[in-house]
Amino acid sequence: MPAADAVFQLAEQSGDGQSIATKVEQFVKCGQANVSVGDHITNHPVYFSARSELQKWLKLGYVDFAELFRGFGELTVRVREAGCTASEGFDKYAITYERCWCLDRAADQNDCAWLIVYSLKPKVIHLGTPCTNMCQIGQGVIDKATESQNRFTIKTCQHQQALGLGVSVENPRGSSLARQPEFHRVFGTMETPKPGWSYYRSEGCQFKVVYPGRDEPGRPMNKACFWIANFDLSCMELRCHKPAALMPIQDDMYLNKEQCTPSLAKDFATRPLGSPVSRIPN
Repeated sequence: MPAADAVFQLAEQSGDGQSIATKVEQFVKCGQANVSVGDHITNHPVYFSARSELQKWLKLGYVDFAELFRGFGELTVRVREAGCTASEGFDKYAITYERCWCLDRAADQNDCAWLIVYSLKPKVIHLGTPCTNMCQIGQGVIDKATESQNRFTIKTCQHQQALGLGVSVENPRGSSLARQPEFHRVFGTMETPKPGWSYYRSEGCQFKVVYPGRDEPGRPMNKACFWIANFDLSCMELRCHKPAALMPIQDDMYLNKEQCTPSLAKDFATRPLGSPVSRIPN
């Protein structure tokens, strides 16, 4: 039995080593209102449905990596295997932090941004921005949802760049994402990127991307991708010298959202954070 005068105290620090008192003080100043939780509702823009939700937030720590539009979250797995900390990632097809994340909607974007800016503060963010309406076998029509996802991608990149932190974006080679006017304004073009940014190209067969069909399962596929990053990814720019031997991508072919293989994810995950940007010609 504990002594009668024993005092039980909560941990004085959150998961990121920050004082809980300081964390709450900054939270209140940012929202310009007291904490809103349970039946105690204030004008703070963030509301916790129960004290347990507030406690979960207080326990959150900073992370090395976060993956937005994460798909199967392969990069998150490999980053952790490399010894770094990573958030659970965000995607509409995955339940993380007890919810799914439809990042084409303003409300979900705001919630995700709040977690990134005020709680997780990742050193590197990777965005696998959906290319459904921008790829060669897509409709080619940029609808409002696609525009919203693209704007959120750009804002995330600008935030990380402004803080001197890392960020990368990946899409298939044939995607029109890099040709969108807003992307040109922020990142430049593949031939003349803006200062601080660089474009990279990876080819799937060099990272064990294989055909998933039943007629020729396991046959290597080129499935080239481009990457935009503000840190060095030149180690991923491997080229195939025998593209004619590869399985071509067909209009009716089903592919995983990312096709991010363990080999590719491992190369990405083991890049030193903060590596300087360098471009390697063909």
